[in-house]
Amino acid sequence: MTNKRKQRRARGREKGQSVLRSRYPEHYFFKGPNRLSTYTPGELQSTLEFLIRFDECTKICTKSVLLDLHETKYIDATACVMLAAAIQRCQLGQNLHVDVRMPRNGSARFALKVFGVADDARAGDDVPEEIGEQVMKVTSGMKGDPSPGERTFEVARLAERLDTGETLADRVHGALNEAADNVLSWAYGMNASPDSTERWWVAGLLTDRSATFIALDHGAGIPTTAPQNLGDSLTGLIKTMMQDKGWRQINLKPTDSQILLATIHQRRTMSGLEERGKGLNNMIALIDRFSAGFINIFSGDAVYGYRTPAANEADKEHCTPLGFQFPGTLIVW
Repeated sequence: MTNKRKQRRARGREKGQSVLRSRYPEHYFFKGPNRLSTYTPGELQSTLEFLIRFDECTKICTKSVLLDLHETKYIDATACVMLAAAIQRCQLGQNLHVDVRMPRNGSARFALKVFGVADDARAGDDVPEEIGEQVMKVTSGMKGDPSPGERTFEVARLAERLDTGETLADRVHGALNEAADNVLSWAYGMNASPDSTERWWVAGLLTDRSATFIALDHGAGIPTTAPQNLGDSLTGLIKTMMQDKGWRQINLKPTDSQILLATIHQRRTMSGLEERGKGLNNMIALIDRFSAGFINIFSGDAVYGYRTPAANEADKEHCTPLGFQFPGTLIVW
């Protein structure tokens, strides 16, 4: 009985593939995984590996691509932003057309549509209930574009639903705009001519009475750029923290996690302007205004986390090696 059921399923898959290839005769097929998640470092690494394979494939592909996510049963909001960024980079960098075969799973398809991965009407599946645009926003930009302020404010306005105070959305906007400005200033170096793939992405998702904001870039990463941009002040802080925390001897090169933690604790930038360089600190400060919240920052071989409530004060903040290199910086707030 089991073998017959397997045979029927295999025949069904073969028939489905034949139909699919008749719909997309000129496409290269790229199959997605069962799960796209970022909740643990291991899942984040698996998601990154999939996106890297997708990027490598599109770089050598000479025809349109069908990204087949039909069997993807779960995808979280952060993975959606990363996937949307990968598709956009492919379209801009390689000038390839990408079709997406959306998941059968309703919640996974919902998540993809929310964060800007277009639904493919030819997939032939039932379309889930539409959602209101006010519960999500996603935007992106690059060097040479107008200032990101107006676009990041549209994302930050989601915070208006969490608090009646008029300043909350402004404070969220200040933090998100700082993240985008830092990418434009430091993440991709000082190339004279803009590269269309050197972008930042900012997204927000509102569910019930909570909001999640996501900032992503594929630049050099905080542990690489911060020592160059913050100079002696950061070096001095790293040395002090290494002595206080019993880290490595100060004559050895600090790790990415040590640099990341020191950067977050550092409150001024090379510009010397009081209003600059506090984006991450403002994000952390806003968490304490609410009964529960968190921020995770992935950059280089490091992950920083801050959350409340915590079992004790020591558990509120941590910064540890990630175990692999994140290509750029990802902030989930």
